[in-house]
Amino acid sequence: MGRVVFMLGAAGSGKTSRCLREIATEAAARPDGPPLLLLVPEQATFQMERALLAELPARASLRAQVLGFQRLGHRVAELAGGASRPRVGERGREALLEVALRRAGPLHALGGMVGRPGLTGPVAACLRELAAWRQSPQSLRTAADRVRMSGDAHLADKLEDLAAVWSAHRALL
Repeated sequence: MGRVVFMLGAAGSGKTSRCLREIATEAAARPDGPPLLLLVPEQATFQMERALLAELPARASLRAQVLGFQRLGHRVAELAGGASRPRVGERGREALLEVALRRAGPLHALGGMVGRPGLTGPVAACLRELAAWRQSPQSLRTAADRVRMSGDAHLADKLEDLAAVWSAHRALL
């Protein structure tokens, strides 16, 4: 098992130079060892690869790798088996949302708009926002019950419709 080293410090304090030096030293000492990964922000990967190659002996360059956070995520997914799962893009999610709107059962507030152009975009945006705030279909139903008791039946219907659509969408995914 390898080790993780975090380099923290102010800009210009020598973090990058130290990382490059330590990777070059380790790669030269054991050119056939396990990979040495340098994790940097996505926009800095090319610049850091060039700097690293300038530091490394030719044989050791195969061992050292520069990764951005996105590429590291792909690597982890590949190793954990998550890369084999098909990914659904934004358009695919909206198409599934259209199906979910039709399968959600009787919708009281949104029912008249199902099938009309332009409904899936705002509903998808609403569901993304709710997910970002760690809400769930059940939390929407609970909120709908509280709102209904306060006398706002129309808002309660909207919340219940969103909960039903979201549940149907999750089932399809």
